[in-house]
Amino acid sequence: MTEDAFLCGCGGFLKQSHVDDIGTRWFKCNACGKSVSLSELERNRQKSLEALKIEHTELTKPLTVDDVVEILGSTVKHDDENKAITFLVMLLTFTDEDQTNLGFLAESSTGKSYIPLELSWYFPKEDVIKLGYASPTAFFHEYGNPLPDPNDNRDVEDEKKRKIIHVNLRQKILIFLDQPHDQLLQRLRSLLSHDERDIILKITDKKEKYGLKTKTVVIEGYPTVIFCTAKFSMADQEKTRLLLLSPEVNQEKLRDAIALKIERESDRESFQKRMMEDPQRKFLAARVWNIKREEIKHVKIPEELREQINRQFLEDHKFLIARHQRDISRLLAIIKGNALLNYMHRERIADSIVVNGEDVEAGFKLYYVVSEANELGLSPELYNIYRKLKPYFSKKEPGITITDFQTDYYKEFHKRLGYEDSRRTLKTLCSVGLLTENIDLTDKRKRNYTLLELGVDSEGGYPHAVKSIVLDSAIQTLNPAAQTTEAPPVKNNVKPSLGTSPVKLERLTTNIVDKCMNPECGFYGRMDWQATYPDGSWAILCYKCGLELQRKITAGE
Repeated sequence: MTEDAFLCGCGGFLKQSHVDDIGTRWFKCNACGKSVSLSELERNRQKSLEALKIEHTELTKPLTVDDVVEILGSTVKHDDENKAITFLVMLLTFTDEDQTNLGFLAESSTGKSYIPLELSWYFPKEDVIKLGYASPTAFFHEYGNPLPDPNDNRDVEDEKKRKIIHVNLRQKILIFLDQPHDQLLQRLRSLLSHDERDIILKITDKKEKYGLKTKTVVIEGYPTVIFCTAKFSMADQEKTRLLLLSPEVNQEKLRDAIALKIERESDRESFQKRMMEDPQRKFLAARVWNIKREEIKHVKIPEELREQINRQFLEDHKFLIARHQRDISRLLAIIKGNALLNYMHRERIADSIVVNGEDVEAGFKLYYVVSEANELGLSPELYNIYRKLKPYFSKKEPGITITDFQTDYYKEFHKRLGYEDSRRTLKTLCSVGLLTENIDLTDKRKRNYTLLELGVDSEGGYPHAVKSIVLDSAIQTLNPAAQTTEAPPVKNNVKPSLGTSPVKLERLTTNIVDKCMNPECGFYGRMDWQATYPDGSWAILCYKCGLELQRKITAGE
């Protein structure tokens, strides 16, 4: 292009056409025929330069978590911490190995898939993989490319060498929507925990003529994995590899979500056009694109901030457990995500940026919203149910049944919960040690659920677990000499005649803590025997009394 040519708004070129009587140079577009004077072109160019400067200042301004939450709120109402954590974790996709995995665990229709899907709009489409369902084998074949096996040393052409399936997931965002099971996650365990960048898997394919054939799959990492499911039964090995989130379910959010749904579905075309033209949304998408373009491989934490993070984490966790080794990585990921969001305002060293105090503060603030539930191995939704219904467990003796739980759930959440879902919820809370399951001694077909209080009570002794099924490691020894003899009064519904010989004497198969029903004993603790008498009455006995009764029966006394 010569100096006497300018670019027209239509895409054509403005070239000098003539000079008028007063010396003004005029330019005419070769495409649209528009004529413009040189002075007007200069004014427009100056305006464009000023607009570019303003746009650059706007694109590089610092962003706080609150700013991001406000922008994301255009289509995701409430769920402030959930969408902020998800967005920051998705940003880490563009680093070398700081990718983190998220799990949205919640009941149906709460919006667990909606959040990651809406946030994926801000990221380049080529970096996002969305899957409604995929079996492990299908996933490897669909996203893998056959390559010559580097271990095949035969002197033949590459086309004739053994093939491996290479799946490149480096810097990809994998969103699994409403998966019915976690079998694919089980195959990807080593990848999710960043054991190795390249994971080798062996799979078998069934061939029509040749039966089963073994194939080698090489998965290159690391991706950001977001797993959405309504199932409670995810194994601990998968849960500890995910930062668990659950969408909020409250009246205010539901009202705003319904209003947004009406607006969207009343005129989809107009709504989509407005969202596409929203300057704030375009600005955040441009920020994401710039972060990818900068190719920042590492986000470093300076020595003084490492000490601060370590000290604060240890102060908040007086007793450490094994899973904290993975939990600390999630805290660090959120801190690094906030630094990456503001990369142009952080110290840059080659292909790395350095975290500052603002990032640490923002990271702790977001992490502690979901840390308590995650460190118990629960989704925030289940932990919220426990917190809301906790007072009901101590109101009724000797605990609440599944039917009671359904009633109390309806009082708090104003919705019905089915029997099986209630049972699974209670079983899950028992599995993490928040509740204990008790046998109802008046009807052994029933189970009662009570709070499992751990630690030492105010009297200096261990808390009583009346009529509870407890773990062997938590009960008293079977040695009678080591058993405690004092117990709180216990009411029994049967009056056995211990003076007569029982029809049947049998060992209990469950661990029951109660009062020995031998009037001469009165021991309170683990019951090991049940005696059934001719008149239909029965008695539960301690280890010592059961052995004595067995000796008398054997001796014919």
